[in-house]
Amino acid sequence: MVCVFYYSNNVINEVPTGFLQSDFENNSAAMRCVIAFGSFCMICIEFIQMYTLGLTYADDYWNWVMLSSYILNFVIVLEHVYSYTGITYDWFITLVAIATALQWAVFYYWFRLVPKLAFFVTFLVEVLNDIRGFIFMFIVCILMVGNAVYIISESYKKPDSSYYLEADKYQALVDAD
Repeated sequence: MVCVFYYSNNVINEVPTGFLQSDFENNSAAMRCVIAFGSFCMICIEFIQMYTLGLTYADDYWNWVMLSSYILNFVIVLEHVYSYTGITYDWFITLVAIATALQWAVFYYWFRLVPKLAFFVTFLVEVLNDIRGFIFMFIVCILMVGNAVYIISESYKKPDSSYYLEADKYQALVDAD
């Protein structure tokens, strides 16, 4: 969970000058070390499990969620410090958001270790499995309406469209209020 705290504060607000240097007094260099070392150790454990379990490792999707989370956390910390891939800031923030969601999913999965919480983890997983069809149809409906709204909103930018709204007319509407 150190990753979530690091991403929420440091990735957005800090431009690091080096892996062990920090612009703030919030131990971001220590957090980077913990994330890098912890991610590396967990990646090694996942590879040991892959070797031990063989092809059965691929049967559990949680293994892939955890492995992708650990790899993404490791890459993000290095990218934040060294900018070695040259991706844009927007793509970087998107990766950070994905990594944060994966980290929360892994955190939720680890609740299975607590006997009083294990029931709820299993319960929610079973409920989500049961409503997969509904979720799919719901997403299709959202995309259907969203696509129509997107097409109409993009047509406002075209002067030959009946939906076109000139800036001066719009400004007059705003000023009338």
